[in-house]
Amino acid sequence: MLTRMDRGPGLALAVRGDAPFSLTPTEEEVTVKPGGKIELALKVARDEKFKDPIQIFSATPNFGPRAPGNQPPPVIVTVGADKTEAKISLDVPANTAPGTYTLVLRGQSPAPPPKGGQPIARAAATFPSVPVTVVVEKK
Repeated sequence: MLTRMDRGPGLALAVRGDAPFSLTPTEEEVTVKPGGKIELALKVARDEKFKDPIQIFSATPNFGPRAPGNQPPPVIVTVGADKTEAKISLDVPANTAPGTYTLVLRGQSPAPPPKGGQPIARAAATFPSVPVTVVVEKK
């Protein structure tokens, strides 16, 4: 059966304000062997009003800690509210094929409390880092 998602000439967009933080790795390319570790420094630039800690996750499958079963991915590191840099260490699986990969880290911060004290569900602030090229060499 064939179906159509959209019957008209439209495009849905979400318009947001500026990001409360940005994540920029200090290196653009990293070379590693299978079974090795990716070591990165991650710079955090915050909006002057943003004072919350940021949890860093790997948004790239097979790099970083694995979640057991259907659990959410584990946090790699938490950047404190007063910090502007974090050291990241990610394991590269020993069975990773040689080649070039793209690593993206994801920063997430708790949702701010709602104004007026109304208990409503709010999405957490989640933003990706600048990508890093990972070159996996032969053993």
